[in-house]
Amino acid sequence: MIVREVTDAALVPAYGTLAQQIYPAGGEELADWGIGRAVVDPGRHTDPHAHDEHEMFIVTGGAGTLTVDGERQRVVAGQAVLIPAGCTHTFANTDLEERLEFFNVYWPPAHGAIEL
Repeated sequence: MIVREVTDAALVPAYGTLAQQIYPAGGEELADWGIGRAVVDPGRHTDPHAHDEHEMFIVTGGAGTLTVDGERQRVVAGQAVLIPAGCTHTFANTDLEERLEFFNVYWPPAHGAIEL
């Protein structure tokens, strides 16, 4: 068993916001799938980016607007969003007081489609 602390002290700058790589702990390049946590401060957003992996965001706090390949969707705590590999995406915290918090899980398309 491996136990990792999920704390604000572990957050570092990544993708234009703050993030913690939970698995693999030594960096994203160490495994072809992973999980992390991100915090987007009020009025901020992640950098628009795309990658070769599918990704799922599980929103645990706050709310924001997720834009995927130009399609915008409001997302709130308690929702999960699946993003296909190769899609450009950014997550904006449109709230001016509460921070947006979410976990992200990513995996290569060879490990399974998101349409299941």
